[in-house]
Amino acid sequence: MDSAKLNDWMQVIGIFAVVASLVFVGLQMKQDHKIAMAAAYHARAQTTVDLTMAAAANPLWLSAQHKWRAEGPDSLTPEERLSNIYVRVANLQLWDSIHYQYVSGLIDEEQWQRTRSAMRISMQDRSIRDVYEGGRDYYRPSYRAEIDKILEELDAE
Repeated sequence: MDSAKLNDWMQVIGIFAVVASLVFVGLQMKQDHKIAMAAAYHARAQTTVDLTMAAAANPLWLSAQHKWRAEGPDSLTPEERLSNIYVRVANLQLWDSIHYQYVSGLIDEEQWQRTRSAMRISMQDRSIRDVYEGGRDYYRPSYRAEIDKILEELDAE
């Protein structure tokens, strides 16, 4: 075999090696993306659990929730009002983070719709609406637009 044919074969083998390595890199990137998505999902779930457990362990917040539902918002002590505000702010911040991850492509549509549904249910509560409306300028414009859209939907019902 002459050197020209040998050179041609070596180039073909080199091209196949490059293609194979690109396929491998692509598969590795896909796997890394799945791992990152799973880690982000776990982090969101853990944050939600932590927030829920902190609220459940807070006697002021529990008392505020009970009084709010049984006697109305005017029955809350100043401390209970403040506890209620803090928990509501934490909820709004968590949703803002999840919304940011959604618009950044880090959350799929199914997860976003579940979160949005929970937001709608929570926004029916006057206390979280009041907290949102009192601090709405602190949130990102796209998140505010989403919350405002949810509030419009609720008000139209």
